[in-house]
Amino acid sequence: MCGAGTSALAHLLAGRGAQVSGSDVKTGEAAAGLERAGCRVRAGHDASVGSPGHLRLPRRRRWRGACRPRPA
Repeated sequence: MCGAGTSALAHLLAGRGAQVSGSDVKTGEAAAGLERAGCRVRAGHDASVGSPGHLRLPRRRRWRGACRPRPA
């Protein structure tokens, strides 16, 4: 979540009022900036870190154009 592309998207979405949360292997200045923008950032990619299931899919998803899920 703290990489250049993902953090920019997180800032954009948070600025538009979306609830944004995610994780990164390490937290640092990028994570602090995301938290100041209203995002929830957790350290680590283990589902047992923080609240249970923080890696679950969101309850509401929108699929458009090229982003549609592919059949298994």
